[in-house]
Amino acid sequence: MTFPSERKQVIVDALRTLDLGEKAKFSAWCLYYFETESELTSFFDMELGASAKDRVIALARKLWLNDYDIDLLQGDLRFLEALDWDVDAVNESDIDASEGVTDYLAAATFAVKGVLAGSEDYFYACSENVINRLDYIMSFSDLGENLVDAEYERQKAFLKLIKSDSLEISWSR
Repeated sequence: MTFPSERKQVIVDALRTLDLGEKAKFSAWCLYYFETESELTSFFDMELGASAKDRVIALARKLWLNDYDIDLLQGDLRFLEALDWDVDAVNESDIDASEGVTDYLAAATFAVKGVLAGSEDYFYACSENVINRLDYIMSFSDLGENLVDAEYERQKAFLKLIKSDSLEISWSR
């Protein structure tokens, strides 16, 4: 088991070696994790609407491709910070998905703040929201594996490979 402070130091140190475009790509890769949870994306549609979900998904694509404009990112940040739903009104059966959407939106917000500020701490916070999500999932299931440590290892590996032109994500969700 890796302690959170050690995990942060390793990820931030790796981020410091990257240029802004590579950091943005890392954050897009982190955001993609949330898109792979169908329960989460269905809840996002239901509570915030398909257009809101599509805008966050499009944001990840722009970050991956380094196809963004700072002024437009500031608008994306305002949009993300304004998204809200009545957490107290969420059905008990949707609490897991609601928590996931909260982590997803926090990760997207940190990704945008990372690009705007050029700060490794924001990019780290984006990646830590994936860890938080997996920790949450582990706390309610008996999977027999440590999803947090596995994700940490994936993040470290991705950060080593990011300078490679061969990295791809199948965006066909």
